[in-house]
Amino acid sequence: MSLRTGRATLAIGLLFLGIGAGAAKAQTTTGTLRGNITDETGGVLPGATLEAKNDDTGFTRNATTAGNGFFNISVQPGPYTVTATLPSFRTETRKVR
Repeated sequence: MSLRTGRATLAIGLLFLGIGAGAAKAQTTTGTLRGNITDETGGVLPGATLEAKNDDTGFTRNATTAGNGFFNISVQPGPYTVTATLPSFRTETRKVR
């Protein structure tokens, strides 16, 4: 998914979502949001800031993309809104369930 501006596009590519719907008692359940941030040509964008906000609880986790544009965020189960920002690019938001 990408949004275009006059000069640049920021895209969030969610590669893997391992968020369970529920947890058994006495177990800790976590998931991972992983992906790449790229521009409209597929070039990676290091240094993009990501925020993953749990839509049910308001809990947020933040990350910054690595030199290869990759990010990895550990989260608790639930629906999330993931927002990516980078100067000179339009902010990109995705809902993840």
